[in-house]
Amino acid sequence: MSKPYTPDPNFDYDLVVLGGGSGGVRASRISAVHGAKVLLIEGQIEHGPPGYSAIGGTCVNVGCVPKKTHGICISISCRRRGIERVWME
Repeated sequence: MSKPYTPDPNFDYDLVVLGGGSGGVRASRISAVHGAKVLLIEGQIEHGPPGYSAIGGTCVNVGCVPKKTHGICISISCRRRGIERVWME
C-alpha cells in the first residue's frame, strides 16, 4: 500500500510551464511578477542544432525576430546611402 500524499514545500509550484518558447517564458515571467511560484521546464538548454530552440524559442533566437531586426538594419543603412527600395527574399 502506498503512503498518503504529503506536500513538499520544496517542490510545490503554483504554475508549471512546459517549454521555454516565447509563450512559455512570458507566461512564467508574468505569473512570477504576480507572486506565483513558477517552474519552467525546457529540454534544450543551449541554443543550436538540432532543435535551435533553447530559452526564448525558435522565433526569438533564429526565426522571425532576428530576420526582422536584420531587415530593419539593412533598410536604415540603405536610406542613409540614398537607396529608396531594397529587395529582400
